[in-house]
Amino acid sequence: MAARAVRFLLGDDIGMAPPPLVATTNWMRQNCPDLFPWICQCYFHPESLAQVGAPIANPQFYPTLYNARRSAAKQAEIYCNQLLALRDAAVQYGLLPWPMFNVATLDLDKPFTSASLARFQVYASLAYGAQGLWYFTYQDFGALATKPVAPNMTIDEARDRLDPKWRVAKDANLRVQAWGPKLIGRTCEIVYHSGAWPKKPTPVEFERVDKTLFFNWEYESPFPEMDIDHFEVVWTGFIKAKSFEPIAFNAVSNNGCRVWIDGKKIIDNWDYSDGAFQASATVTLPMGKLVPIRVEYYERDNEAAMMLEWFADSFPKEATPSDNLFTDETERKTGLVGHYRTTAPPALYDRSGRPGRGEWVTRMSDDLLVGILAKPGEAPLAMIVDKRVERGPDTLSARTVRVTFRQGVTAVTLFDVASSHTIKGRTVVTALPPGGGQLVQLAMSPMIAELPG
Repeated sequence: MAARAVRFLLGDDIGMAPPPLVATTNWMRQNCPDLFPWICQCYFHPESLAQVGAPIANPQFYPTLYNARRSAAKQAEIYCNQLLALRDAAVQYGLLPWPMFNVATLDLDKPFTSASLARFQVYASLAYGAQGLWYFTYQDFGALATKPVAPNMTIDEARDRLDPKWRVAKDANLRVQAWGPKLIGRTCEIVYHSGAWPKKPTPVEFERVDKTLFFNWEYESPFPEMDIDHFEVVWTGFIKAKSFEPIAFNAVSNNGCRVWIDGKKIIDNWDYSDGAFQASATVTLPMGKLVPIRVEYYERDNEAAMMLEWFADSFPKEATPSDNLFTDETERKTGLVGHYRTTAPPALYDRSGRPGRGEWVTRMSDDLLVGILAKPGEAPLAMIVDKRVERGPDTLSARTVRVTFRQGVTAVTLFDVASSHTIKGRTVVTALPPGGGQLVQLAMSPMIAELPG
C-alpha cells in the first residue's frame, strides 16, 4: 500500500514563522516524512514558508468578511487580486496554493447569506490554480449552521439547522472532489476576464485637518472613496510642548510610520510588520515655542491604525492633544494637515488576460473569468466562472454562457461529478448559476504542441 502524506497544522493566525515553529517544522521534515508541516497565515509571508520548508501556502483571504460592507462585485474583485498574489508566490517560492476563504458572518446579527459569493470563492480559487481549499466557518457555529448543532440531535433536527450555504458548499465540494485528480499538479497560466471589473485603478487623494492622530480604522478606510488597503497619509504642522522636560512620544501603527520633530527623525517604523507595532522616542522641546512636526503612515493590508501619544513626568500618556498641534505658525487653527492618497494599486487590471486573436480565449460572454490550467504532458484545462455575484441569497437566475477558445482546439469536454460529455469544435455553451463554475478540458490539434507565450 502506498504511503499517504497527512497535513499537520502547526500554527494558525501566523505571519512570519517564530523560532519555535521553525524548529518544529525542521524536526517534522527530518523525522516524519509522511507529515506535511502546515502553517495557516493571517498575514501572507510566502518567503517565510519557503525558508522553513512548509510547502503549503494557506493564507486567510477574507474580503467577504473584512470588506463585507463593499459591493459583492468589489469583494469578488479583491478576492481575485489576492488569488493572483497567491499564484505568483506559489510559483516564485515553490509552494502549493491553498487559499482559505470566508463563508461566515461578520457579526451574528449581520449574517453572510450570499450563495453566489460562496460559489465564486470556490471556483475562482480553482481558476487561479488552487491545489486545496479551506472554508472559514467559525462564526457560523463551525458547520454552516443557523443554530448550534448538538451531538444528541437526530439527523433531521440537525438538517433543519443547516444554513442554505451548506448545500451550496456541498454541491461545490462534490464537484471539486471529482475534479481533484485532474486539477492536482496544475499551474495557472493566465486568467481571462470580461465584464465591468477588474477596473483600472484611479488614484484617490484627499486633504483634511485632523485634530489629533488617534485612528483605529480596523477594516474601514479614512474615506468611503478609498479602499481599506493600500493608502498612505502624511501629516504636517507644528507642535508646542506644555512643559519644559523630556517628553516621550509613542507611535502605534498598523502598518508603518515615521515621525519627525523639528526636522529630526525620532521614530522610524517603516518596515512591514504583522499587526500593530509600537515605537517610542524621547525628546526635549522648548516650552511655548512652535516646532515643525511631520508624521508619515502607510497601510498595506488587513487592519489599519495610527496613533501618536505623548507623556512625561508631569502628565500621563495621552493622545497628543489638539491644543498642542497647529496647522501653521499663526496658531489660529489646531490640528495637523493630513494628505491622504492611495498607493500601490492592485495588479489585477494589468495582469488579467483579455479575449482576442492569438489568445487562449478569443471570445467569451460578459461577466466571466476563465483560468487556463496547464500540466506538462497533459491537455490543458479551463475553469469557467460566472462573475455575477450579489450580497444576499440568490435572486439572479442561472444563465447560458459561451466561450470560444483559440484556433487549434478541436473539442471541449465538460466535467460533472460522475459524468462528462465532449462537444466537437472550440466553442463551449453551458449554464452557470451566479458565482458558479465549470471545468472543461481542451483537446488540441497535433500541430499545437504547447501553450501560447
